[in-house]
Amino acid sequence: MSSIRVEPSAVNSRVAIIVVTFNSEISKLRSSLEAFKDRSWISVFVSDNSTDMEVRSSLTSLAQDLSFFYEYNNGNVGIGEAQNRAILRAREQGHEYALFLDDDSAISVEAISTLLNSFVSISASGRLVAAVGPVITDARSQESLIFRWQGSRLRQYSLPVGDSPIEVAFMLSSGSLTSFERLNEIGLMRADYFIDHVDLEWGLRAAARGYESFVIPAAFMTHSLGDTVASAGRGNTFVYSHASHKRGFYQSRNLLLLLGDVELAALKKVALLLRLMRSLARDLSNFHSWRKLPYQVLGIWHGIRGLRGPLDP
Repeated sequence: MSSIRVEPSAVNSRVAIIVVTFNSEISKLRSSLEAFKDRSWISVFVSDNSTDMEVRSSLTSLAQDLSFFYEYNNGNVGIGEAQNRAILRAREQGHEYALFLDDDSAISVEAISTLLNSFVSISASGRLVAAVGPVITDARSQESLIFRWQGSRLRQYSLPVGDSPIEVAFMLSSGSLTSFERLNEIGLMRADYFIDHVDLEWGLRAAARGYESFVIPAAFMTHSLGDTVASAGRGNTFVYSHASHKRGFYQSRNLLLLLGDVELAALKKVALLLRLMRSLARDLSNFHSWRKLPYQVLGIWHGIRGLRGPLDP
């Protein structure tokens, strides 16, 4: 097999890979980040929300082994705030692009190069690019995690055919690449959401301001959405769930906050509300999800009242 050139060819750019950790599995994180060591154009910034001091100690050692920037946040400050802290630090050091990566996801250097060159080339064509990302496939369901508007409905699509960039409603945070110029124009992540729908809000906010997000079919990445996956019982669709029932609070509350935070057509707002109602109905019909319902109802109440931040400050 011939060798692949992985240094960016379109521009001489510096990419900051931003990873938020929370009591992470160190072996998986090491496996994800080892490929970036000694890459002159890539720097890794780990923003650590861990509450487990043994994990914190292990991360400190790993940072020394792999030469990445490590910042401990003195507890769990949420995904948006942790990302923002790393963004500001990377921007101070002169990086031009940011690629966001979950602590349990892995992306190749070749895919990052492809995303970077795609961002530059699409921008050069006159499009206002918010972000680009790979084709993300859930490692368990083998389902592609691509979300596009179909009229006023937010629909999930399968693996695209062809090699042209695919415009999407928003990018999942993990694997998405944007520029610091765009972050300056569109703004940082919503720290007051704490967790859940932070990437959705940023993508829809960008779209409301005239920016576009694209999936690049030539770049691939696997990712586990949620902690468990199960068939939805219709077609080949799946439902992704989190082990923590509190996530239901944030998912419900932040979706309602998003409807007031982002400029959206009325029909799209109705469609997003219907998604929330379908989620509630699905959990009502599933005995094992009943413990999640009080948190979802509380999240709806907080969303209606406009309350923000962590559930347990």
